[in-house]
Amino acid sequence: MRTSPLRWLIAVAFLLQLFPATGRAQPMTSWSVGPTMPFAGSQMLAIAGDDGSIYLFGGYRNNGQVSADAWRFDLVTGNYTQLTSMSSARRGACGDRLPDGRLMVVGGYNNGPVLTAVIYDTHTDVWTPAGSVTGGWECSANTGADGLLHVFGGESNTTSHDVYDPGTDSWSAGQWMPTQRKIHGSAMADDGRFFVFGGEISQTTDVFDPQTQVWAQISNLPNSNMQFGWAGDGERMFVLGGSTSYGNDGAPYYDVVWYADTITGVWQVDSEVLPVAARETTAAVVDGVIYLFGGSNGNKLDVVQVGVYAADQDEDG
Repeated sequence: MRTSPLRWLIAVAFLLQLFPATGRAQPMTSWSVGPTMPFAGSQMLAIAGDDGSIYLFGGYRNNGQVSADAWRFDLVTGNYTQLTSMSSARRGACGDRLPDGRLMVVGGYNNGPVLTAVIYDTHTDVWTPAGSVTGGWECSANTGADGLLHVFGGESNTTSHDVYDPGTDSWSAGQWMPTQRKIHGSAMADDGRFFVFGGEISQTTDVFDPQTQVWAQISNLPNSNMQFGWAGDGERMFVLGGSTSYGNDGAPYYDVVWYADTITGVWQVDSEVLPVAARETTAAVVDGVIYLFGGSNGNKLDVVQVGVYAADQDEDG
């Protein structure tokens, strides 16, 4: 059943009232289904813009085609707008928002690895090239407190750590990871550290401190998991759904929600689960709400799953 934008906005507002800031150290999510996407797809990339929208790039469609599409999802209206497409179709890309508000899409796959990066300007609807990477397919990426984009692992180079400087439009090699990773997740903490977790090769969590340039292993995910959606807000990080199967669209399909705070890095299993079990999803967090797009449960999905969680509150309120 399709959910209208108006009904979705009312539902999210109601959930936000149910889950105000409570001072709890850990979040608790509550999930609903949002406005249906205009297409069914998996292995997309979602990036939250600085304009109240979430942008969706590329992915895998039900017809077996890899997409170059770009879409904007307006969080106020719940509407989708198609944008100028990327020059190259790609699925399994990673990326993040740069400090100046532009959106960077890194790598992907389309009949072979796509080891290039492109940047989208949300104000002009224009794409520009941004060089090449060594990992780039089924990687993860986060913009750091240093203003640089850090790209971790991927199919083509599972221990790589590539760093992009938007000021000089140049790439450099960062401190490589101690653990091989692909189809994994990552998140940046408020203190500037990066957490990199899970994937086909490892159930562990590694943390990288850019100040000391040192990696350390700190905790394990509750179970093996890959092909999951992931998101973080600086204080907490989430693993959403996933699978233990490597192949595209293959069972099993998880509905689990795992979370950890970025102080301890210890993962916990949420008592809430996703409305739709799925793998190969993509997620973004905006103002204490997780938006989980598409994915697969044997077929590509057009569903948007919306999770509201209780945000932490400072002691002085």
